[in-house]
Amino acid sequence: MAETTTIFENELVQKFRMLSEEKQREVLDFISFLLSKIQKSQQQSDETEAASVVEETWGNLALDRETLIYIAEDKELEYDV
Repeated sequence: MAETTTIFENELVQKFRMLSEEKQREVLDFISFLLSKIQKSQQQSDETEAASVVEETWGNLALDRETLIYIAEDKELEYDV
């Protein structure tokens, strides 16, 4: 086990070592669950923020007739109408 650096970490490790191996696994699983929940929350927040930035900078672009026809006929392009 890696060397701990704070009093809190030392206390946590001491208490963790007092648990049975089965309980230690449960604690680690719970910690993993909490971390994944936090990461998902942060990811959703990042995605929401990115979408907000795009929406705030959204603008209109006037296109000539030829360009509009090209876009409408190009099956590879994805766009919102």
